[in-house]
Amino acid sequence: MMVATGTMEEKSESTAIELLHPIIKDQWLEALRSGEYKQARGCLCVGRGAKSWHDVLGVLYDVGFDGDWHQVPGGDPPKWLTSEWSLWMSKNLSERPLLPSGQASAMGLSLGEQIYLARMNDDGKSFVEIADWIETYL
Repeated sequence: MMVATGTMEEKSESTAIELLHPIIKDQWLEALRSGEYKQARGCLCVGRGAKSWHDVLGVLYDVGFDGDWHQVPGGDPPKWLTSEWSLWMSKNLSERPLLPSGQASAMGLSLGEQIYLARMNDDGKSFVEIADWIETYL
């Protein structure tokens, strides 16, 4: 798996528009369209191994980083988030689970874009529909 480097600030200095890291974007689009990932709603990852489902950001985390998944207590099937901070946010602030900010920034994905993508996912758009949007706008 490739890990994107650079920050949003570095991209802002070099271009007027901040773009998703191109290598990660290509891998993410391929994964979303592959049919290998089952789509989850409301959590980055549900279950483990062959019996797992991911939301659109969970697929990105799986493709872009060798992530350190943390289990949400009491889930059946078990739900997984990317960090203790994401776990705390989802339990205490009723926020959508998002990627850790440093990793999202390294890939060129803003907080607003994450929220929009999570909303598309949770509102029932398919991975293929979301991939088409990503390809056009990110």
